[in-house]
Amino acid sequence: MGVCCYECAKDKTCERTGLPLGLVTFIVCSWCGNKRCPHATDHRNECTGSNEPGQKGSRYE
Repeated sequence: MGVCCYECAKDKTCERTGLPLGLVTFIVCSWCGNKRCPHATDHRNECTGSNEPGQKGSRYE
């Protein structure tokens, strides 16, 4: 089961483990591949191409 961001994963569970998908899947931005990019948190956010902490809209804010 593929997801594009944490927002899409929040209400889904892993079919194999039954755990929340966001806990068992390493989610990164589908454009730049960075985990701290705001686009990895929510696909409606812009991709910044950055992995710096503290970005507005990132779950790692």
